[in-house]
Amino acid sequence: MAKPGTPDRLALLLSADPSAEVCEGKIVRITLMADGVVADQKAVSLSVRVLKGNPGVRLTIASRAALRGGGRATLEARLQRIDYDGPVTLKAEKLPVGVTSDAVDVPAGEDSAFVTLRAGPDVGKGFGKTRSRHRRGGAHRGSPGGAREGRPRPFAR
Repeated sequence: MAKPGTPDRLALLLSADPSAEVCEGKIVRITLMADGVVADQKAVSLSVRVLKGNPGVRLTIASRAALRGGGRATLEARLQRIDYDGPVTLKAEKLPVGVTSDAVDVPAGEDSAFVTLRAGPDVGKGFGKTRSRHRRGGAHRGSPGGAREGRPRPFAR
């Protein structure tokens, strides 16, 4: 096999004018001329794409969702594409224990999708219950008559 830059290998550099027609997989013919005579011809698949600046996708989605044990919440995700029209995948990460969500594939050119969060049946159970450490007489330290102040803490398992 010939190495680039050797006499038996020809490098061909193609460049497109900024106003060139955008195309994908167009078959073009490359002709090799030797002393004005056609020495060889090859068919080549050519794609011309828009020059991309800094492609990206911005995501807009609700910043809050409420779930109850065994419930689900569906959130609409809106995409703002910047010089990119290809497919993207949305994944919910760092979810609380017992909450799941499937990855959502957004096809090329689409600008919205729905992400569904699902809570297992035991999610939230045990929250809102408090443990009290009673002193003699049933009073909780720092609270007259045993009443607790402040927010309830999660039930320890």
